[in-house]
Amino acid sequence: MRFCKRICLCLILCLFPTLTRAKIVFLAAPTRADNYSIYVMDDDGSNRTLVYDGRPSIYEVHWSPDGQIAFETRGDFYLMNPDGTNLRRLTDIKGIIDSFTFSPDGKQIMFALRERIDQKEVQSIQILNVQTRKIKKIRDVPAGENFGYLDWSLDGKNVLFATSIVLGGAKLGNSIYIMDASGKNAKELLAPPGGGELNIARWFPRWSPDGTQFVYRQKEYTWEERKPGVISEIAKAYRCIICDKAGRTLRKLNVPKHLSASSFAWIDKGPSIIFEGAEKELNEPPPEWGKGPPYHIYKYNLQTNKLVNLTVNTNEQIRSVDWISDDVLPVTPQDKKKVTWGTLKQ
Repeated sequence: MRFCKRICLCLILCLFPTLTRAKIVFLAAPTRADNYSIYVMDDDGSNRTLVYDGRPSIYEVHWSPDGQIAFETRGDFYLMNPDGTNLRRLTDIKGIIDSFTFSPDGKQIMFALRERIDQKEVQSIQILNVQTRKIKKIRDVPAGENFGYLDWSLDGKNVLFATSIVLGGAKLGNSIYIMDASGKNAKELLAPPGGGELNIARWFPRWSPDGTQFVYRQKEYTWEERKPGVISEIAKAYRCIICDKAGRTLRKLNVPKHLSASSFAWIDKGPSIIFEGAEKELNEPPPEWGKGPPYHIYKYNLQTNKLVNLTVNTNEQIRSVDWISDDVLPVTPQDKKKVTWGTLKQ
């Protein structure tokens, strides 16, 4: 009897690390000019695996709530299994997709769409039914505005988004808004400062797992003439900030002010946050396109304030980072069977 108990205990201990492992999905390319491919890895940076080779060109990738990988190519959505198999195209959109987010049940995708209608570029917010593949418009975006970095709350009620930067006028920067999942009742949570102050741009809002707060990246900058006749954007500081649903600042993360973060994801139900980031030169004009510093994936522990670079041994461009717990990863979207990544690799 004791022998059987010992065998069972050993089996449980052997299985435990596998069952509690989790996964990061992200895009990576040698340079910003190359096509981005889709990779997955453990949330300690190990077991990096290529699952899709980046054709057609990919701009954003997310886990679906049921453990599939979804990505967009600026004009279409695709879904595939977490090991890269069973790739299928969901849409044939005549326009450009700017940002997308899943409903909590995974049945819908909300996205911002730019189209040319009557020789004018217009933007709208659309909903894709993943099963039927039908699309409906829920909101027109007024001319001169922009909806970016959409994020649907886990209770299904609200969506966060960032607006475009205002150039000139009374305000300097951009805003973060909250709206109903129906596309109605948009409300400004974080407004740009008035004239005479630093420009402040706020991007990449992402809800916490409990839906009571969100994290975003803040960039503080000025416009300066460093060369005759050339006005440049001069970064002064980057910050990672957590706010409540009313827009009140709860916490500023202890991240170096020269580290430009984006694509946030909360992991382990909130003890940590991962993001992509690059070390930028402050108080200097930005480098030419394609010549900027490499982007890495960082993990920030909210309990210890410890920041760890998970891709420190790489020198590439990384973007669009997302995380999912291993216990929801399916083999196929039909059977919802729970498997481990060790099983997928065999």
